[in-house]
Amino acid sequence: MGQVYGGHKPAWHSSGLMSGYKSQEIQGSGYNQWVMDDSTGQVRTQIHSSHGHSQLNLGYLIDQQGNSRGALRGAGFELRTDAYGALRAQQGLYLSTWPRNKAQGGQIDTQEAQQHLSNAQARVKALSEIAEQHNALPMPGGIESLDQLNADTQANYGSGGESPVSSSPQQRNGGDTKAAIMSGGSGQTSGYKKPLLVASSPADIATVTPQNTHIHSGKQLTLSTGEDTNLASGKSLLVSVAQSISLFAQTAGAKLFAAKGKVEIQAQNDSIELTAKESVRITSTARTIEIAAQEEILLTSGAEYIRIKGGNIEIHAPGTIDVKGVKKTFDGPAQLNRDNPAWPTDSIKQKLTAYAGLSSAAGYQAWAGQPYTIFADGAEIKKGVMDASGQIGIDHHVTTSQYRIDLSNGVSYDLPVAADYKGDPKNAELANRGLHRHESASHPDVKPSDNRSLFRNRYDQLSNPESDA
Repeated sequence: MGQVYGGHKPAWHSSGLMSGYKSQEIQGSGYNQWVMDDSTGQVRTQIHSSHGHSQLNLGYLIDQQGNSRGALRGAGFELRTDAYGALRAQQGLYLSTWPRNKAQGGQIDTQEAQQHLSNAQARVKALSEIAEQHNALPMPGGIESLDQLNADTQANYGSGGESPVSSSPQQRNGGDTKAAIMSGGSGQTSGYKKPLLVASSPADIATVTPQNTHIHSGKQLTLSTGEDTNLASGKSLLVSVAQSISLFAQTAGAKLFAAKGKVEIQAQNDSIELTAKESVRITSTARTIEIAAQEEILLTSGAEYIRIKGGNIEIHAPGTIDVKGVKKTFDGPAQLNRDNPAWPTDSIKQKLTAYAGLSSAAGYQAWAGQPYTIFADGAEIKKGVMDASGQIGIDHHVTTSQYRIDLSNGVSYDLPVAADYKGDPKNAELANRGLHRHESASHPDVKPSDNRSLFRNRYDQLSNPESDA
């Protein structure tokens, strides 16, 4: 039997409801304490450090001041501090308000979350297919990411045996330890295939701040709802997309209104098409309607047409042309010169980040303090000195196909630009982290693997071990 420092001190003065331990900071007023409160109907435990007033409170939560039991503060658990806090789970984290009464079920029991993720996956896939049938763009990226997420939430780990349904009286009384070790603690339980962070609730989830909220995904961001998706902004709704925008409404139409201000639609480098099965109506209730074209205006209905082109107006009809008016004037030639809008010529630039480090392993130092020069398609575009992060920012122009980064120590990096990874998509993430396949010299006793991801994964495991062991 071991002993703790101060174990022979008199018991902590109390009414007998509370027990525990309290230490004293050396040459200071701080302390650590452990309180166990066995009050009838109000059992609780508190682990407390005076540094940052950091506490873990379990059970019936009350205000604890010295030996005094204060007012009710809540029930359940509270982990709080006046300093910093962090939750870190290397293999995955599940936040849930779904009930598991009396600690039943597995630690990562995400069956409700999995069910709703499966429903979301089916809904996104169905609407994507319908949109594609109606000439709108599908959502393959969102479907693939949901497929992967659903697969990653369905994993088991543990031993192959089955956990006992109930323990024997001898085990419960502390005896038969060998049998308890052999039979208890075995079986399978749920986990994740990847270090996921999953939050799920049977009721509402809210995030609120008087300042700013930022959501970023390096790949896909998929939003799906069973009913409405509502957006309300106190000022503007600004959307900038590097490639396409596709909006599709299946049954109830689409509307765009501006109570004040101009509505502008521009296709700055291509055409605009307006098509309807029924009528197309263009109305100006107070001013004018102008239709202008640089080369030609063609109005058709059936076989008849009016063409305005090259200084001429053609009015053709297989039947009657009826012209009526109190006064008809046919004078000599006249023209109207109309200025067309000018289009912007600057191309969009994209922020890219290159990482130059001594190794792809986590925690390795970068080339801190190294001067560098960046070349775009052979032309110098930037000089700088690398900071401790090893990250180099590049303002990428869409027409650039190749970058080169030269360091002052003679190391040079060639960075080809591609819209998508050309090899196996499974290799893209590891390749972008600098984990490249090693092309070794041939040897008669060694057959190189055809699986390029095999070396990358082993390199990643070697460079970033799960533990220090």
